[in-house]
Amino acid sequence: MKKKKRKNEMAEIEDLLLDWEFPFEGQKKETYYNYHCQKCGYKEEVPAFIVDEMKAMDKLDNLGSPGMPILECPYCPGGMVYKGEKE
Repeated sequence: MKKKKRKNEMAEIEDLLLDWEFPFEGQKKETYYNYHCQKCGYKEEVPAFIVDEMKAMDKLDNLGSPGMPILECPYCPGGMVYKGEKE
């Protein structure tokens, strides 16, 4: 009997975790940038905070790229370029 009750409690907890909505109250909704590889066509949504960090690093290194940074493709030696913003 106790094992069955324990499984039911765990199932309820899992359901609650899956029902949570993000972001939590008081937090901003995360913005994503659409990137795609020029060589293999791989597509990925990159969180804005990562892209912003890359832009800041470019400025610190005096590269001063005026646009969005080019990211490395995880699947080939191609460069991933910015293709627009997605929420």
